[in-house]
Amino acid sequence: MSKAGGAAHPFGVDICIDATPSMDGFAAPPNSVYRAFLEDLEGSMVSGVKNVGDLRFYKFGERIREMTRDEFRNARSRAFYHEPGIFRATDIELVFRTPDQVRASAAAVTPIQRPERRVIVVVTDLFQRDQDVNGVVKQIKTRCLSDPRCSVGVMAIPSEFDGTVYDARVPSFPYRSTGDRATFRPFYLLMFGPEDELRVFADVLSSRKYIDLRRFSLIGSRTVAQFTAETKRDLKSTATTNHKQCGSPLDAAFNLRRDFDEASVTTAVRITPDAQSFGFNPSRIAIRVFRQSNGKLLPADGEVVTKATPRADGVEIASSIKPPGAKGDYVYVFELVTGEVNGFVMPRWIADFTSSDPRPEHDPARTLNLDRFVEQLIATSVLDDHHQPKLARYRVLIHKL
Repeated sequence: MSKAGGAAHPFGVDICIDATPSMDGFAAPPNSVYRAFLEDLEGSMVSGVKNVGDLRFYKFGERIREMTRDEFRNARSRAFYHEPGIFRATDIELVFRTPDQVRASAAAVTPIQRPERRVIVVVTDLFQRDQDVNGVVKQIKTRCLSDPRCSVGVMAIPSEFDGTVYDARVPSFPYRSTGDRATFRPFYLLMFGPEDELRVFADVLSSRKYIDLRRFSLIGSRTVAQFTAETKRDLKSTATTNHKQCGSPLDAAFNLRRDFDEASVTTAVRITPDAQSFGFNPSRIAIRVFRQSNGKLLPADGEVVTKATPRADGVEIASSIKPPGAKGDYVYVFELVTGEVNGFVMPRWIADFTSSDPRPEHDPARTLNLDRFVEQLIATSVLDDHHQPKLARYRVLIHKL
């Protein structure tokens, strides 16, 4: 799959900056990655992403308010993170409020579904308390993942830090990184919006030397870069013969001879994962089978029995197909999706930044419960039918003689 191209229609961007004191530690070092990133962020959106319409800027904590471009530029100052009425808590879910709701301080929150296409970009160090994870995931499910057009992007950016660490089970503690990059603390970009736009934004940012796309993951319906499917009849059975050459390499067709009611075929599915998505467990792939009838897809559970065998590069599907009724053509559509139970694999980079118990003498530069947060987001996405990732899709035609 090639790099994502720009969307056909303009889209707006809401840039939301976590303005709580824990972020002040990133702004304190005069030449920190964080300060450089804030300087680059607006320019990247304006000059690097062709279809960006308007930019809106917000600062948030225990409440959220829209700010001017000049105020946004002041986010490199430590005073930005101590505004009365904002600085005491990190309520990430506030970023889903519409501009009118922000201005009116309304309690109601609406999903991201708006007439204008928008992307929400959140700059934050994530949580302060254990219980924050469940609440934020619930809000993201309601405000983003309930919309088929909305995916989630998570990117870690390690930066110099000189301040106080609040996201710990122990009392807050001072922490200062050194020139050793292993001592840097990460801040995060959370991105919400159409997947293609999130890919474009990540690609544009990757031109900066401090951005590593190996620390970026998308949570949405696409986890596969490409796949192939090759279906063959069971050579040990005399029930089937090859029917004809099909137009698509993902289609196969077979004759089911007279006096036989079952066709046995095997499909080798080779899958190339998407480098910017979470992985899948080959032994937990779920298989959905439908029969095409009058332009509709009907569940074919009673007509097809499948058995999946994991392979190094994908999975092998053995299928027994019993078309109902008289002679004729029966077309079956097979979909392989990420299994709902232990069906996904966490992005590898998450383990490098997460800790269940950061404290001064142990994991001081890691993020509390990052793994729990990402795991719950993926599980929530996989359980939603319109976000459950499709790994492969192919068709088998049985011509019943």
